[in-house]
Amino acid sequence: MKGRGFRLSCASWEIPLVEQLLEEEGYALERPPFDDRARVAVSGPSSLGSSIAAFSGLLYIQDLTSMLPPLVLAPQEGEVVLDLCAAPGGKSGILSRLVGASGAVVANEPGGKRLGVLRNNLHLLECFNTVTTSYSGERFPESGPFYRILLDAPCSGWGTAEKNPRVTTMWPKERTGSLVELQRSLLRRGFELLSPGGRLVYSTCTTHDRENEEQIEWAARELGAEVEPLSPVEGFGNEADASGCLRVHGAEHGGQSFFLARLRKPGDSGEEGVHKAKEGDVSGNAPEEAGKWFADLGLDARNLPPGRLERTESGIYFAPSRVAEVLPGGSSWRGRYIGSQHRKGVRLTSRLRTLLPPPETTGGLDLGDAADIRHLIAGQSYSVASEGRFLGLYWRGLPLALLAVKKGRCLFAEKV
Repeated sequence: MKGRGFRLSCASWEIPLVEQLLEEEGYALERPPFDDRARVAVSGPSSLGSSIAAFSGLLYIQDLTSMLPPLVLAPQEGEVVLDLCAAPGGKSGILSRLVGASGAVVANEPGGKRLGVLRNNLHLLECFNTVTTSYSGERFPESGPFYRILLDAPCSGWGTAEKNPRVTTMWPKERTGSLVELQRSLLRRGFELLSPGGRLVYSTCTTHDRENEEQIEWAARELGAEVEPLSPVEGFGNEADASGCLRVHGAEHGGQSFFLARLRKPGDSGEEGVHKAKEGDVSGNAPEEAGKWFADLGLDARNLPPGRLERTESGIYFAPSRVAEVLPGGSSWRGRYIGSQHRKGVRLTSRLRTLLPPPETTGGLDLGDAADIRHLIAGQSYSVASEGRFLGLYWRGLPLALLAVKKGRCLFAEKV
């Protein structure tokens, strides 16, 4: 099943519509057996990234094997999870959906371009239950403890050699010593942040023993980690060693190879699922401040996690309440960008499809032709009767984006 792997990042009820939209744009899809949200575009009229669904954040383009680490970690709904090396954000996006509105994800990446990519991707995917931090993973500040941590460690990348043959010459064995030491520092810090009884998934996209099996042997010996055996993943070539670590080969799918190990910290947390939302903690609505603020703008906050709005010089951000349970006061983190305040009112990002009410309740622009959507994306405006400042854009009832309304015409803008 060769083609372009991707994962659906929409609500369950939207999946058939997203598939229909892709098919009407000319993409032929297949479904791999290992996860109900994984898909492969086996053919199409152009790159999958140019599709309306990708532009709208309804899917995230990702190698199939790259989806496995968060699925192996398998956090439960309502848990708060740490993704210690999170860029570019695809795995954090999966974690965000797994923990749901009652949970939260702390996505960490040291500063620089990779942090910007991480924030942009989580923004596009509308991960309101996720915040970003920018610490060196091996020096992540005292916080948590977390019941589940994902450590997709920096590595030599030998597992990507099918797509990037030069990688083995860029990282020959004799030059990987610094990577091995960094990986061990990250493993040590991850275990320190992990609660007793908690799980940490260590993954790499390399085939180098020193960065894989030998690191797990070191973690068991020096950190006291217990290795939990992993089962083969359906639809892939799998190699399991005696300890239960797993190598998954993605070349036959046009992707990369991955190493996976799930480690447990000895002890008992006292309750299964530290930082899991207690019954009654989460209502169907966001707290009053955020909910009323969105409602006054004609948006629907019922799909938001509990949280508050934070106004800074750089913009207005949504901060999920659950994060306060794991990040101490004084920690530096950023919530999800909403928009900005200016003298004429609020400018909202167009990436608020999650908050759009049904089109029939607001008179939103509900188009049935994908070509019309493309015209809007390209900058064309449409005449509308709406007197409001914002208008939802839909494709046959599927929410896509928030449009700006100016002088009787609506148009797409990243910030409106």
